[in-house]
Amino acid sequence: MKLVYTLGKLDVGGAEVRSLRLFRGLRELGVEFDAVIYIISGELGALDKDFEALGLKIVYGRPGLRGLIHLWNFLMKYRPTIFHTNVSTANGYYALAAKMARIPVVISHYRSLNDVREGGFHAAKAALGRFLANRISRSVVGVCNAAQAFAHAPNDKWVTLYNGIDLPHSNNNDCRRNDLVIGYLGRISPEKNPHRSLDILEAILRDDRGRNAKLRVAGGGTPDQLRVFAEDVKQRRLENSVEICGVTDQPIEFLRKCTVLLLPSHREGLPGAVLEALSVGTPVVANDLPGVQEIATAVEGVLTCPLSANNIEWAELVFDATKMARPNIAASFAQGPFLIHRHLQSVLALWEHSIASVAP
Repeated sequence: MKLVYTLGKLDVGGAEVRSLRLFRGLRELGVEFDAVIYIISGELGALDKDFEALGLKIVYGRPGLRGLIHLWNFLMKYRPTIFHTNVSTANGYYALAAKMARIPVVISHYRSLNDVREGGFHAAKAALGRFLANRISRSVVGVCNAAQAFAHAPNDKWVTLYNGIDLPHSNNNDCRRNDLVIGYLGRISPEKNPHRSLDILEAILRDDRGRNAKLRVAGGGTPDQLRVFAEDVKQRRLENSVEICGVTDQPIEFLRKCTVLLLPSHREGLPGAVLEALSVGTPVVANDLPGVQEIATAVEGVLTCPLSANNIEWAELVFDATKMARPNIAASFAQGPFLIHRHLQSVLALWEHSIASVAP
């Protein structure tokens, strides 16, 4: 199997981390494949060496129209069987380059339910990208059922492919029962809405049940984003109640030590932080996004609340979440659809079926 798999940049993000785990899992299963990770931004990333350690070749593309020409030239030389693109509404443009290079199988993968760009031009560009992806791709894939509406994908091409999480070796809870440790795991960026977590924390601290609560924040961001967040903590006089931990390469251990995970994001696909929290029995209070609701329907441990609700309502849900039984949450997750072995089987089945469908 020869595969070209596109990503924007190999930084520590949901799509990149899940893709790394996918290829690592395939290697562990002994699956034979020759894969190239094509970076459409052309930029180096924090995870480049991790992908290369798996024997994967990284090819750095170009942004914009030059990138499509560069990709077409590369595909004409490399001649993969499968072209699997993971760049949201831009999928269609890269699918077009693959079609022009006569690649037999094109798969467009949606990992988010929102296009962060605004304005009429970007809306038209996104609409054309969706149209091309739906027209050209053999399969249109999404991380949750709700992504189909965002992709405008036809039923006969749509495949829901849940992300997979490794079950932890132990579900011991390191959090003392009298502590209320609220976790925030994600980038310090506008779409993740980190400042709302401070609003909710203030509401919790004003309640006698949460007067000793702590907010632990793990995630990166631009220097300006991190500076503004730290200044906000200081201006609110929350220095003794907020711990800014920076980027963590041990998210499971971070979540294991939290009483509750807080997710006030404006946008998510199928949020990995929620899945990781549930895998160790940590309950979640999250914005009622479609992907979050889908997780809540499948497994225990998720309480949802719209961002339009006030901070006291969010705080009350945090208190409700502390009453949930962590062993029950972890047990429910272990029986659910979000496990890595299920994900690996689904991806392999998709690729193998696609190849079989074009075999002479």
